[in-house]
Amino acid sequence: MSTHTTPQRRTPTETIGASLVARFRRTMAGRHSGPALSAGLGALAALGHAPVSFPPATLAALAVAIAALSAPVGWRRAAGLGLALGTGYFAVSWFWIVEPFLVDPWRHGWMAPFALLFLSAGMALYWAGAAAVAQAAGRTAPARALWLVVALTAGEMLRSVLFTGFPWALVGHVWIGWPQMQLAALGGADSLTLLTLGAAALPA
Repeated sequence: MSTHTTPQRRTPTETIGASLVARFRRTMAGRHSGPALSAGLGALAALGHAPVSFPPATLAALAVAIAALSAPVGWRRAAGLGLALGTGYFAVSWFWIVEPFLVDPWRHGWMAPFALLFLSAGMALYWAGAAAVAQAAGRTAPARALWLVVALTAGEMLRSVLFTGFPWALVGHVWIGWPQMQLAALGGADSLTLLTLGAAALPA
């Protein structure tokens, strides 16, 4: 009796999905395309904050980012992608930072983009650290995703208190004005951050 089994054929949808995933991973692996895509995902995730206030965009962007950072890319690469992700997120979330420089734009306007970029990149170091920790601690993709959720939540908590704190645009703040905001009763904005990141990590 033959023990050979016939391999199952993929459906067209599965084939297209696998092709898109493979292409996405190749893009993330690129030296320049990876950070650029990560920054774009961060910018998309920021659309959960005012004035757009559309949390589904945050969930979708973070789901893709967490899935990418759950791949075995090494802690240095993960830190770089996390830095780009956070920089894109904060640069869009904190667009209002530039407004004081525009009071006298001819004198101070040139400093506006530098202030926004450096502040965003500085705060993104917390995200870079979280991505590096997740990559170093996790041995499988689900484990790395779980570590990233925990480490990124911890990073957001530290951002709120270290060096006098800068707790604006926490991930959990995207639910302001939405019914899910009531979940903050469980543990404040940090609990919302944890739940949001946890939900985004489910596909990973």
